[in-house]
Amino acid sequence: MTANLKKLKSERTNYHYAAPSDEIEVNQKSMKMFTELLDELHVKYTVGKTWTTDSFYRETPEKVKRRKAAGCICVDMECSANAAVCDFRGKKLLQFFYAADNLDAEEWDSRSLANHSRMEDKNRIAAIALEAAVRM
Repeated sequence: MTANLKKLKSERTNYHYAAPSDEIEVNQKSMKMFTELLDELHVKYTVGKTWTTDSFYRETPEKVKRRKAAGCICVDMECSANAAVCDFRGKKLLQFFYAADNLDAEEWDSRSLANHSRMEDKNRIAAIALEAAVRM
């Protein structure tokens, strides 16, 4: 699992809700609660920066290399936009990721993305998300 502190923005929705910048702070109000929950449940996690892009299948090897050099540990498609909208509206938000696939290899590793494998893990993640929502 990854918990996010910053997002490197490569999508445009958030520019309608936040000042133009390359990065946006996320999970500022919920990070401490969430990491304490993960520690309490003995869940391994990494805290870091995420690259958000809204372009399908555009995680090219060169872009992945640049984003890793910028400190990104994973990629998603909507986190920075969600953060910008919630900040703009004054709403609480917690975003975290379960690494269902891997782009950090010679070939894409689909792992358990879009299939019914590792359902026990996926159910546990859903339970963690619900508990985090209750604590927020």
